[in-house]
Amino acid sequence: MKNNKKQILLYTRPLTPPWDEASKNLAYDIALNSDGTFNFHLLTTKAHAISIEKCHLAKKGSLTAEPIFDSPVFDKKAKITLIKRLFHLNTKADIIHFLFTPRSLTSIFFRARLACSNIKTIQTLATIDDKIIKEGKKLRKILFADKIIAQSNVTKNKLTKAGIKNVEVIYPGINLERFFPKEKNPKMLKELGIQENEMVILFAGEYTRLKAIDDIIAAFEKLLKENKKEMHNVKLVLACRIKYPEDAMKQKKLKKIAEKKGYLKKMVFLETVSNMPRLFNVSDINIFPVQEMAGKFDIPLAIIEAMACKKSMIVSDIDVLKEFVKNEETGLVIKKGDREQLADAILDLLKNKEKREFLAINAKKYVHSTFDIKNVVKHYKKVYTELVKKV
Repeated sequence: MKNNKKQILLYTRPLTPPWDEASKNLAYDIALNSDGTFNFHLLTTKAHAISIEKCHLAKKGSLTAEPIFDSPVFDKKAKITLIKRLFHLNTKADIIHFLFTPRSLTSIFFRARLACSNIKTIQTLATIDDKIIKEGKKLRKILFADKIIAQSNVTKNKLTKAGIKNVEVIYPGINLERFFPKEKNPKMLKELGIQENEMVILFAGEYTRLKAIDDIIAAFEKLLKENKKEMHNVKLVLACRIKYPEDAMKQKKLKKIAEKKGYLKKMVFLETVSNMPRLFNVSDINIFPVQEMAGKFDIPLAIIEAMACKKSMIVSDIDVLKEFVKNEETGLVIKKGDREQLADAILDLLKNKEKREFLAINAKKYVHSTFDIKNVVKHYKKVYTELVKKV
């Protein structure tokens, strides 16, 4: 082992660009923001292994790139490769840190492999289905690690009530050196067809799974119809990736409706955004009025990242969202599915610059105190340290 350091295997999908999946992003951030106490093994591709090996921490013997994947795509072949990695005769690990949503079948493999091993384990749960939590027997099958990390108190409380005792909360972290307030970028404004004097409402989410888009469009139409003066210089930006065929169909339908009703020019449709900090800083109001969070990470980073950029936020009253967006303090919380309340909240912020600024400043302060990746890494270091004492 390098310098007798304890070895931590980050068990993830390929740690390589694009950085568009919260769990692998977190794993990469943990490794790159560590202080060198442990040596992290990063499962990556040959192409990205070179970049990792050039990293300062790698030269100090704190990062080891393992190029086991052929590409960044986490397909069936990649999943088999990942399982095989765990079954190496020498795992080269004192701790294995699992960072993905657990499944029954894979958990059976993991349990079998680790049953007679001294390796300590951690599972970080970005999300877990309520249906599984309610099925106690199934829940205990998929949660096999020595330490379970929930990313919200809402999830921790559910797991504790279900009889899972080894649970700790560590919020996900973001890089505050990347997400911070900046002036609106003229180049991006031009690319998006937005004038400098226009207000921007941004929804960074999904078209179908979150069940938010119909409410957003209905509220937007209501505002355009009833508040023409306030909406004269406002544009709605939908930054939604096309993940499923249903998403593409929904986007196409929305464009047709907007064109037919005459407000297509008031909207901007984005699918892939290479520079999210710049997009957040182009916006004035961010909205996340979702009705459904099943399968979505407990704490959507799009909300936290926007708040870090000092943007006012409107969210629906889903428990996990209310945990970190406090009504009239760090944002506005509306009843889910209430289109009138959504329209009223947007109008309130459009008309009231002082309130908008107040919420945005509080949001930024809260994110800095709670979601700084450097502090998150310190929390994980403490967990690692406690576990290796038991090795």
